[in-house]
Amino acid sequence: MIRNFSASSGFYDITGRETVPGDIMYFSFLGNVPPLPGVYKTSGYFATGADKVGLYIKAFTVDFVSDPDQTVFVKKVNNKLEITYCALKFGNPTSPSNPVTISAKLVQP
Repeated sequence: MIRNFSASSGFYDITGRETVPGDIMYFSFLGNVPPLPGVYKTSGYFATGADKVGLYIKAFTVDFVSDPDQTVFVKKVNNKLEITYCALKFGNPTSPSNPVTISAKLVQP
């Protein structure tokens, strides 16, 4: 798995993918520092507040964007960030009446 944790243009971005090339999961937190442990709510592509997280999955040329106000957990374990979510719904641009439901966990290397 390839993971990246970095600040860019006022956001702290976290990405993860299993292979290259492959689908990429994007998290975007407001600010230039890693997010604090806590509970965040999804807000589309980018975080829109301190308690929000942008979350989407890019599958080749298609973006599956998380539905708003769903729960994402951030923990710090052994001084590494751990981000988890369970049964989140993502908009499905290839079949709008059939949202995609995904659970995932991403741990800082």
